Amino acid sequence: MDLFQSYSYSWSHSLANLDRRRHTIARAFFLVPAARSENRPVPCELCHAEAESSQGVHRLLAGETLFRCRLQKLLFSIVLAIAGVSGCSHHDKDRLDHSRPATVVRSDLQAVETDLVKESMSQRHMGLPWLITVFATDSATGQSAAMAAFREVARLNKVLSDYDSEAELFQLSDKTNLPHYVPSHVFVSEDLFQVLRLSIDFHSKTRAAFDPTVGPLTTLWRQSRRSGRMPVPEKLSAALESVGVDAIVLDAHHKSVLLAKPKMRLDFGGIGVGYAIDRAMDVLRHHGIRSAMIEASGDIAVSLPPPGQNAWRIAIAPLNPKEPSQEAILLVNAAITTSGDAFQAAEIDGIRYSHIVDPRTGLGTRGPTAVTVIAKDCTTADALATALTVLGHTEAVEILPDFEDVSARFVWMDGGNVNHFESLHWPQSVPFNQP
Repeated sequence: MDLFQSYSYSWSHSLANLDRRRHTIARAFFLVPAARSENRPVPCELCHAEAESSQGVHRLLAGETLFRCRLQKLLFSIVLAIAGVSGCSHHDKDRLDHSRPATVVRSDLQAVETDLVKESMSQRHMGLPWLITVFATDSATGQSAAMAAFREVARLNKVLSDYDSEAELFQLSDKTNLPHYVPSHVFVSEDLFQVLRLSIDFHSKTRAAFDPTVGPLTTLWRQSRRSGRMPVPEKLSAALESVGVDAIVLDAHHKSVLLAKPKMRLDFGGIGVGYAIDRAMDVLRHHGIRSAMIEASGDIAVSLPPPGQNAWRIAIAPLNPKEPSQEAILLVNAAITTSGDAFQAAEIDGIRYSHIVDPRTGLGTRGPTAVTVIAKDCTTADALATALTVLGHTEAVEILPDFEDVSARFVWMDGGNVNHFESLHWPQSVPFNQP
């Protein structure tokens, strides 16, 4: 599905309070393809009159046409009111591709949209620098929305962290370290339950390349990276014994979790940031922010584009972090995550390893590599970037068709040469410095 084509919606005055469903009933609803950079008029699908997309108004050809257009609008509004239909008809919904960005082109709303104020705010959460950029009606609204989003991220860190001893996830795992541990169900929060459920689903769809129980292996591999020596075989075997999603038992009715093995350690390092970004974006929408970008290291999510732009321009990081970005892609209502060993690699016995652990072997993936994933939400992009790094491009292309609206790009070094592989539906890149 093409995420990068834009459509423009225009409608006349709303019939207020006709019903209380989500969409507003309008007297006339037009689907007008945006004219993009061309300054030519676009025909209205209802009245076939010319419409200037830049002004969002219809320029009628003659007085008779004006009369016919108004009559059609009146009749159409009566039909909508009688039927009790909200928004567009089922026929229109079938025609619309809702993953494409929508832009209001009515003249009075267009002026509001172009007068939005940009506000950017940065904080550190989950061990990473976060940046939230919003376009709001005024500075106070933008700052309030960004602060609310950051509060949500801070709240989720107290749920999903495997480092903070007061975090819910840490305490759930820590119970398995008790002497003579007896497995039992533990009531958990909605967020923790949902991330566990999603993690198990990603595990089943990625051939076990994604595993939320990988904690004992990441702890052991972190020690190897620091010492420059491979894990002791006995310790590696013991860590592997504590790994496996089959040891997670979820009770959806009671929202409880049972960890069936001792010395388990759940690790959301491959999904937690993406989930937090999605929830923070929900907070921004709740505050009326329609155009925003949230960035946390290599995880990025965007909503509608900035005023006057067709999309957000996102730079693609090169394999060598010392080199400047040369490429970018255009995103709207989507997320992108890059996973690799650019900043957290270790060389052991002459082989470069990543900090990303293959849960099937307990060892880090070999590099240098970089995997970039585009998806509809950041939770999916984050989890798949981790899993595809483990799988590699050859095996990854076999599972990607199981995920809707997902594409990936692989870059790796082999014999001194940089290799690229792009999956189906990967968007065409543009120069990063192009205006």
